[in-house]
Amino acid sequence: FVNCWAAVDQLIILDIYTSARESQGQVTSQDLVEKIRLVRPELSICQQTGIVEATDYLRHCLKPGQVLALLGATNVFEIGSALLKGEQANEN
Repeated sequence: FVNCWAAVDQLIILDIYTSARESQGQVTSQDLVEKIRLVRPELSICQQTGIVEATDYLRHCLKPGQVLALLGATNVFEIGSALLKGEQANEN
């Protein structure tokens, strides 16, 4: 998974929450950042605690013409929707 980020300029990682269905595999966002930095030490990685914080961050740093790709198991799509509409994202 950490090798997937070869072509990105910046990576934003939100906190990871375990599912009630999982009985093992406690991976944290910090674990991911550390592994990715081993492969891509020059990559700009920004950790955000949640969707609201990530939306605020992107609203200030995303420039016209840049591409934003969202990947997640929950409602991370709300980041893109909020940015396009000029609204605030919801955490839920």
